[in-house]
Amino acid sequence: MVITESADFISLLQELSRKEGAEDIRLLFSRPAEEVINTSCRVVLAGGGLVFSPEGHLLLIERNGLWDLPKGKLKKGESPSSGALREVCEETGLHKLRLIRESGCTYHIYYHKNAFNLKKTHWFTMHHEGDETPVPQAEEHITKVAWFEPAALQVIMKDSYRSLREFLREKMAAPDCL
Repeated sequence: MVITESADFISLLQELSRKEGAEDIRLLFSRPAEEVINTSCRVVLAGGGLVFSPEGHLLLIERNGLWDLPKGKLKKGESPSSGALREVCEETGLHKLRLIRESGCTYHIYYHKNAFNLKKTHWFTMHHEGDETPVPQAEEHITKVAWFEPAALQVIMKDSYRSLREFLREKMAAPDCL
């Protein structure tokens, strides 16, 4: 299907949102489609972290019964790297973090307040350089924060979002993921 107009894109999103299994649908866009998306959806910018311990364990949060990476919306004028560090600190209680590198972006479309929103999350690899104990941010409905060995991720990620599983599989396979 070729989409060239905002109305066509909104119609497609509405149709997909009514179908069972729609969370597993991946849409691929050509470069010009960015204009259609930006005029069809409210764009929400976010930042998050792939946080590794000195032992090479990855930090995950549990929110609403699903495992996820710490992330959140950027404040107005905030850079993606600063927002990612702030959000990881807020959601996990960890403060001794060192930003290593940018690790890509993910996109997530959701319906909120009578409109489709496109969340673009900028991801950063971070190292935790302290002995702090992670603390879940209860007001964000985070119930657990835990470190996982890379070998355990495949099992634990079954209780997560498919898009996150694919993102993590790709990142953890990279030779320089840590």
